[in-house]
Amino acid sequence: MIHISSQDYCGQYDSLGRQITEWDYDLGFWFVLPEFIDDYKSGNIDWYGNDSDFPAGCSRDEVDAEGKIISVSAISKKHKERIIFFASGDFPVKTLEELIDDRYNIVGIVTSKDKHEFKDSTNNSVSQIGNKHNIPVIIPKDINDDETYEWLCGMKPDIFCVISYKKLSDRVIEIPTMGSFNIHASILPFLRGAAPINWALRLGFKETGLTAFWLSSKIDSGNIICNTKIDIDESDNYQTLYWKLSDMSAEFTEMVLEKIISNNTDMTICQSVPLDNEIFKAPKPDADYTKHWTQIGYWNLKNLLRSIYPKDGLYLNICIMKKHKLGEDCEVIKEIICKVFDCEILTNIEYHGNLHETDNKTYLRVIFDEPYRTDVWCDIKEIQQAGKKRMKIADFMRGVEVWFANPDYDIYVTDY
Repeated sequence: MIHISSQDYCGQYDSLGRQITEWDYDLGFWFVLPEFIDDYKSGNIDWYGNDSDFPAGCSRDEVDAEGKIISVSAISKKHKERIIFFASGDFPVKTLEELIDDRYNIVGIVTSKDKHEFKDSTNNSVSQIGNKHNIPVIIPKDINDDETYEWLCGMKPDIFCVISYKKLSDRVIEIPTMGSFNIHASILPFLRGAAPINWALRLGFKETGLTAFWLSSKIDSGNIICNTKIDIDESDNYQTLYWKLSDMSAEFTEMVLEKIISNNTDMTICQSVPLDNEIFKAPKPDADYTKHWTQIGYWNLKNLLRSIYPKDGLYLNICIMKKHKLGEDCEVIKEIICKVFDCEILTNIEYHGNLHETDNKTYLRVIFDEPYRTDVWCDIKEIQQAGKKRMKIADFMRGVEVWFANPDYDIYVTDY
């Protein structure tokens, strides 16, 4: 188990720069350093900054004779209930920030190694936010091992709040006194799994949302606490819908916590066992997710592309072969692996016997495998060659014109 902290955030300081408290990672408690216990109890400490920013507060009656701080001061927190926040990636960041800003009692954070969902993301990570606010942060090698279990028990949590994190074992789920809940980015029981945002777009859903449910032994199958919905716009892609739901999650999570803390969750809904239908499943996209994209029907292509844009694209294989004389074997000169990130559907384009059309300079079109039609084409707008940056198709064609314009070569363009 990896503990994330820095010297700047391992304790609380007074206005003279003296460290007053320290976190004991092994025991899971804040301690007042021995020489300051009396001053802490009597309230004679001039804290650096705003004491409400500190998880230990400055209450005089919540420290024992050995300096152990028994609980977080109720004066500095909205609720006394102790919450451990399980999260990873960018999606839960705004929720965590708002829970802290609104003074919910986040006593610990469990996360994974920092990883952004999109290359242009400038968010702080979950662990950085925890360190900033002096909240203990751990990155377990195995969330369900004994060491992590003991640490979680030692934190004496009331609630586990889980967003975009791994599956918890039954014994971990049962640790908090008030329960463990998850925020899932779909309207359950639809789109259970790791990629509900991708699949909502891929399947052409007109709306999606967030669902809060009690964790159980089966993934995304616990009793539903409540949900909230949002329309999916025609212009939405994976990135825009991801951030919309991420923004919604902050207020929604606070509403769920208020329900739990006020014991207002009796009207939970038992999820029915779904039929074996794709609208109930949302597995993480793999190599087959975009395979043979020219054969799925052009009316499906838009949804497929927007379900991965701008994080990923559609594979395209360009094979350059030297023309051969009768009886000679074909010789592959070059193979270019690309990804298509933007394209337009064109119809009524005359078919001349090739699977692609190009002027060798400004455009590249790939024909769709449409029943009874040979006039439907994918006009590629933005492409990325393996190992290179994304570029407009005209820029790409300038780099391969030497092959495309040479009559001694045959060009085969396929959907990989």
